[in-house]
Amino acid sequence: MRWEIERTFSILKEILEMEYIWYVKHRNYDVSIGEIIVAYNCIVMANKITGISGRKIMYIVI
Repeated sequence: MRWEIERTFSILKEILEMEYIWYVKHRNYDVSIGEIIVAYNCIVMANKITGISGRKIMYIVI
């Protein structure tokens, strides 16, 4: 299970260029993955609406 969580984080980190979203004192992996997935979905929706590429749209998440 731990390996799958780390793998999911590494894949989403590469897609979103996010490193520190889950480095907190009392981290919860489920919540962290949920936050990353929500951020990714925001990028996808904004890309569909505006037609701007995913890399240029990162300012929405940050």
